[in-house]
Amino acid sequence: MSSISLPLTTGTWRSDPGPIVVEAPFNELGDCILQCPDGTRFKVFRNILSLSSPFFYDLFNLPQEPNQNKSSTSSVDDGGMLVIDVSEDPRTLYTLLRLLYPTDVPIIDCYGLATSLIEACDKYFIRLDRLRASPSLRNLMIKPALLKEHGLRAYALAWRLGLEDEAKTASRYLHSVDIKDRQIIADLNGRAGTMGALLALWDLRLRREEALDVVVDSIPLRQWVCLPHGGLDDDNKMSYENEGNFRARARLLRHVTHLALQEPYPQCKDIRSFIGLQRVICGYCPGVPQAEVAPASAALANVIERYPQTISGLHIS
Repeated sequence: MSSISLPLTTGTWRSDPGPIVVEAPFNELGDCILQCPDGTRFKVFRNILSLSSPFFYDLFNLPQEPNQNKSSTSSVDDGGMLVIDVSEDPRTLYTLLRLLYPTDVPIIDCYGLATSLIEACDKYFIRLDRLRASPSLRNLMIKPALLKEHGLRAYALAWRLGLEDEAKTASRYLHSVDIKDRQIIADLNGRAGTMGALLALWDLRLRREEALDVVVDSIPLRQWVCLPHGGLDDDNKMSYENEGNFRARARLLRHVTHLALQEPYPQCKDIRSFIGLQRVICGYCPGVPQAEVAPASAALANVIERYPQTISGLHIS
């Protein structure tokens, strides 16, 4: 019997493997053993691994060195089986094997596990098809609570797996992310495996910046501010001497509107609260007449529906 050590999986962000009990078919039948760092063993069939992974195909078909079993990581199996030491934790390895075996697609319930599986697939040259088709993973990637906390990771994961709809959904939660930050750029490129993910976000930011003027211009601010702030007089005329004050208010309006539109699904039910109008006008400004609240809110909501909220698609850099 001989034991073989495989190279470590790259990456540091892992899910907590937790305790795991090896269940059928990995505790009964097999012609070799995969052993995790903690000693957990999985009995597997070489043919199944070879069909799924060129790495294992070469491993099982290349001639072994005569003294290979004398390495410091070698162990002795009572049944004389080949033991292969791998770096994956038991949960990752169990899930990976479930993906390779003709069984139900396993449950993938956290981004850490998904990331570990992608790393393992990359290491062993395993296609991502079954991982991409996992219903539990795709459901995980569109949960609002998780997207708010791990939006960038979900976005990168969707890119890595080629899941366009999930990538678009995740991009809604990244409007406030600083995509100029070098660490964020490096992390995103590393997780997504391509610069396309970053370029798509840049494209979205540019489209949003251009469309923001359309949104702001649809808000009749001049009608709602007082004369000193550039509002209209009793003859419905403006005073040019107050134009500088109005421009300052307009810039503030643009800022608060920009913040309001960072929500993943912005909805304007009341224009006053949506844009935080109290931050733009003063106590002497007339504000929005009650009769105009509903139509003004509906008009702004209609403009917001056309405001860019997601990436265009999975671009290739």
